[in-house]
Amino acid sequence: MECKTFQVLLKSNPEGLILQVPKKFQLSNSKLVSFRPESRRRGTKWSNLILNKSVWCEIFFPLLMDRDDKEKQMTKITIKKGDITEENVDTIVNAANESLFGGGGVDGAIHKAAGVKLLEECRTLNGCKTGKAKLTKGYNLKAKYVIHTVGPVWNGGNKDESLALKNSYLNSLILAVKNGIKTIAFPAISTGVYGYPKEAAAKIAIKTVSDFIREDESIDEIVFVLFSENDFDLYKKLMSE
Repeated sequence: MECKTFQVLLKSNPEGLILQVPKKFQLSNSKLVSFRPESRRRGTKWSNLILNKSVWCEIFFPLLMDRDDKEKQMTKITIKKGDITEENVDTIVNAANESLFGGGGVDGAIHKAAGVKLLEECRTLNGCKTGKAKLTKGYNLKAKYVIHTVGPVWNGGNKDESLALKNSYLNSLILAVKNGIKTIAFPAISTGVYGYPKEAAAKIAIKTVSDFIREDESIDEIVFVLFSENDFDLYKKLMSE
């Protein structure tokens, strides 16, 4: 995220110092407006603060930006019906099993499209636990990378399946950001042979992604690629709510 230098006004009150900024600018997190200089709060991202003799100061603040800039930098969420193996994105996400050796559904389709070298690299990764994610090259895919994540098998909802599914999406996004990935495509994880109820799974997917991009906008676009018309219609309905 681009950092800028602005003139701001500091006023004292019993809680510490209050930062006042020009109306044309906004803070992405209002909780950062008030802070104690002697004990900066957790999460505050001040890079440099220079107080001069007047009431004004200059501040180098990563979370302060022009509203127009912010709109341009917002992560785009797209839903589409199609074949995830054909997506021309930085990475596609594979709904893998714990062995990472390929299987049915999306997993088998991705391994088939990527070619044998994908399996060879997966054999070096020592598997992947449920809710976790691992990265490989994309090989013959249009995508440069594949993020393999293992979703939960549905067991009636009494074995923390919702948390595991959330972690599959969340850890995939974290791994994407760590590797500088700007565009990522997800399938409907765990809704095939793993039997997760489709609407419940879709709500978790959309909420997890939406919550993530409120805090981190490094990814430009997140695509949900749905194989069936019914799945596409479900995501479209939930996204409009």
